[in-house]
Amino acid sequence: MTRADERIPLAELTLLPPIDQQEVWAAGVTYLRSKKARMEESDFSATAYDKVYEAARPEIFFKSLPEKVVPPGGAIGIRKDAQWSVPEPELVLVINSRGRIVGYTVGNDMSSRDIEGENLLYLPQAKVYHRSCAIGPKSLPFRRVA
Repeated sequence: MTRADERIPLAELTLLPPIDQQEVWAAGVTYLRSKKARMEESDFSATAYDKVYEAARPEIFFKSLPEKVVPPGGAIGIRKDAQWSVPEPELVLVINSRGRIVGYTVGNDMSSRDIEGENLLYLPQAKVYHRSCAIGPKSLPFRRVA
């Protein structure tokens, strides 16, 4: 048992991702540079990516169940059937049950770009697999600036 004022070395701790029972959802093709790259990578999906930027509804997709999120310092997953796996650093927003942003943290969205580029309908296979989502190490409170 430790005292409240006792310091424990970080190496002796196991950090958990700053998530409870929430699903992780993501917004895709958010940067113009990303759009251009995706269109160059895939003849099949090029027009679909072009339409995402003109659509009234954003591209939102399911990324992970909370129990599959990689903790800080944990090993990320790579699909065995992928030839080109890319880590995509992300800003992660923590949203409460009322839809309000209450915090933010960092994330790593692993993607199998060759699978995604082959056919846009393969997006779930390219982005949602074991250990493809890392979040943390901590969430910071979001404060609006006047």
